[in-house]
Amino acid sequence: MSIIIEDFNKTILWEAALKALHHVGSFFQKFCESEKAMSYRNLVVEKIVEILSLDDITLSFSLKVEALLNIGKTGMKNMLTILQGLGRAVFANLSKVYVCI
Repeated sequence: MSIIIEDFNKTILWEAALKALHHVGSFFQKFCESEKAMSYRNLVVEKIVEILSLDDITLSFSLKVEALLNIGKTGMKNMLTILQGLGRAVFANLSKVYVCI
């Protein structure tokens, strides 16, 4: 996960890490509520959702979206978790904009 969040300038490594996380997640989803699938959701999916709330401008929006999309495609529950996190991030940023106006 640190490669996705911190080493995104190393394009080939970043893409390989994201692809590996996608494949691992897709494999675990075959065993829906297994301990491994739940661990993946807690460790990888929740961490990916966290990057939405980071006000870190070094990780571009397009890379954030690519990571969210690839991890979300691993399963419906993972996508639901990501969409809920996206909703929270949108509302948090809307409140910041509203306060500025």
